[in-house]
Amino acid sequence: MPGAAPEAVETISYQIPTYKLHGHLVAIAAWKKHCGFYVMSNAVMDKHKDELAAYDTSGATVRFPLGSPLPTGLVKKIVKARIAENLATGKKK
Repeated sequence: MPGAAPEAVETISYQIPTYKLHGHLVAIAAWKKHCGFYVMSNAVMDKHKDELAAYDTSGATVRFPLGSPLPTGLVKKIVKARIAENLATGKKK
């Protein structure tokens, strides 16, 4: 994931592209009517709920409509928040 997490490794998990860095980071998949962005953290979703209000969300999933540009700044912020969360969680173990 260049930019926000250049060290992340792309894998396939649950049959969708998933990025890992100190554990699962985020996943993304294209669907018929949207692009699914799987944040994998309710805490990070809550932290960015005001910025995500314009998008369809459910749990730790964001659905970006097809035909609209992805909000790259927001995606980068979420990825960086997930990295920080994974690092903090890893240090607790």
